Amino acid sequence: MHRAAARYLSGVRGFVEHLAKTAGLADARAFAAAWHMLMQGAITSAAEGNPDAARDAKRAGATLLSAWRRRASPSS
Repeated sequence: MHRAAARYLSGVRGFVEHLAKTAGLADARAFAAAWHMLMQGAITSAAEGNPDAARDAKRAGATLLSAWRRRASPSS
């Protein structure tokens, strides 16, 4: 069970990393790890009874995304 869960979560991080690369974010792997941690925290917070967990995570995610470095554009 643990291995299956670890594989699934790795797949989620891989998907987020792909989206980050497509969006032009620098260090897409680190972004995916940070985003995934945010997702897991929101899920845990909701499970603990926080009715605002999704809204709080959305706000934190927007902050993370806007602050993340973008890849340098190739020189023209």
